[in-house]
Amino acid sequence: MVSWIFQKVRKTLQMKPLLLWGIRLLAGLLVWLAAIGFWAVPAAAFALNLVLSGSVALIFLRAYQGTFPEVCDLFSPFRLEQLPHLVGGMAWMSLWVFLWTLIPVAGLVLGPVKLYTYRLTPYILMTRPDVKATEAIQVSARETKGYRGKMFLADLLIYGSWALVLLSCFLGWHKFVSCMSRFAFYWLSQRCWAPP
Repeated sequence: MVSWIFQKVRKTLQMKPLLLWGIRLLAGLLVWLAAIGFWAVPAAAFALNLVLSGSVALIFLRAYQGTFPEVCDLFSPFRLEQLPHLVGGMAWMSLWVFLWTLIPVAGLVLGPVKLYTYRLTPYILMTRPDVKATEAIQVSARETKGYRGKMFLADLLIYGSWALVLLSCFLGWHKFVSCMSRFAFYWLSQRCWAPP
């Protein structure tokens, strides 16, 4: 099942990679600018982050379903009737994940488990306006039951791949620097330190 999903995601990303990654980078830039611009009012930056997270989730869901979005879709949740629903639901989810993480010792495991339990919350909030903001995490918990381990393994595969790429780049860079320093030492020993 996971390999089938990865194949479909790869196929989707190959169709319009610049558009999807561009929208994701724009959302990240807007969150970063909001954090700088609203440094005196962190709640505003936090709310903007929640809204843009939900918006990006919906954009990638629609792309996965075959409907390619436009950049203006990034701002679709800013409609007056949808904004409180999305911000409230995402804040409620963040609060509960935070509270689960606060449990001594067990919070180290329960926090990430609850992240996967509530993972579908942005999709539920964006696609089902009839679900209350405070009930979206319960709906997400029901719908992720039996799939949390698979979601974790999928994330582990992705982040593990990135870790291997970064490690190989680091080791390759380390080897390059090591070889260059040996070459420099050899060159200096031949040119500068050798007796005439």
